Amino acid sequence: MTTGPQRATPACMPKHRTIPPAPSVRRETFQKLVPTRGWPDTILVGDTGVLLAVCREDDFREAFQDRYAGRLVVADAVEAEINTIRTSPNKERSLRELARSVRTKLFDTGLCTIDEDYDSGLFNATLTQLQEMRRRAGKSTSGSDNHAGEAASIALSLRRKDEGEKVILLTNDCDANTIAGTHGVPARHFVHALAEFVCAGRLTESRAFDIFNIVQNVTGVPARECPQDADALRCLAEGDVCTKCDSFPLPF
Repeated sequence: MTTGPQRATPACMPKHRTIPPAPSVRRETFQKLVPTRGWPDTILVGDTGVLLAVCREDDFREAFQDRYAGRLVVADAVEAEINTIRTSPNKERSLRELARSVRTKLFDTGLCTIDEDYDSGLFNATLTQLQEMRRRAGKSTSGSDNHAGEAASIALSLRRKDEGEKVILLTNDCDANTIAGTHGVPARHFVHALAEFVCAGRLTESRAFDIFNIVQNVTGVPARECPQDADALRCLAEGDVCTKCDSFPLPF
């Protein structure tokens, strides 16, 4: 039996949406719409920077594989970005090796579904929005910074949401977070993922903070979202009770 990335087949025609204009205000922080411990049985749509960070440290990657097996979905444009990094002689060797790990440890093991079934009109409109927001911030919109992976991830998240699935977008990009939020899709970044694994007992807060410091140059969590010490990642539960997490509404 061969293994490899599963590819989704269209279950229905994509739903067309009215695309709002690019938000005039860029969120510098992520709204906390998901409890620290996460939601079970939720589809996670992974963006390039988060996936690269996941594969930097073996203990975290293994925990990630265990927890998200069968729930991780990756847009084809993100897969293409990983493949470009993996094979590009212009990328640093360490980054190419991380991309190879994403390919072999996440994609080729069948852990995630590679999904190319999303509305092209929504993708194009979202890409235009992301690039416009980036231009406003005085940043590049060419080459690897063109936001195609984020746009595809948002379009894919919306298709899955429209089909009745609970969806969380995993991205470190503030602009992708802003636009996903206008469509009612919660976004989480890599530090949120680390905190979730502390809550699950798979990492200590000290180890989670060490991993953050190791991968931050790769994953690029927004500065205002970065933990200042290990205590910021500490689980606040007492026994099986966590008032902060239990106060969140269910995602349906």
